[in-house]
Amino acid sequence: MPLIILEQPTRLKKIQRRKFVRVNHFVDGFYKKVNLESINIKSKDEESEEGFKAISIIDLSGGGCRIKTEDKLSLNDTIKLRFFIEEESLNLFCKIIRVDRTQEGKYECGVLFLDITEQIREKIIRYIFELMRKQRKRGFKC
Repeated sequence: MPLIILEQPTRLKKIQRRKFVRVNHFVDGFYKKVNLESINIKSKDEESEEGFKAISIIDLSGGGCRIKTEDKLSLNDTIKLRFFIEEESLNLFCKIIRVDRTQEGKYECGVLFLDITEQIREKIIRYIFELMRKQRKRGFKC
């Protein structure tokens, strides 16, 4: 009769399993709910400024970010997200993929970038690695 003996591990190692590296980063941004079917994505920069609400971006990656808002967003909602990286305004359509309620009564939402070009994604990734280098110099963990 075969016998298998299992031991509980004594050391655990955290492994990054995401497609893109994620870094803690706090920056202000703006969003508004949109209906993706009724918008021409090509003309997204010509859209008016009205209807945007302030948010905080908590962390950032090449594939999405996590935002904190006072408004409850629902899974699969589509938003237009606007924030700045290196003094450049980024305007991206995004999908809400996770919603958690915080102890302060606000909402933290996982956001997936939908219409991002490789050029914009590379800009975000370069920015993230620069942030990680700065944080490492200051002794912070990413």
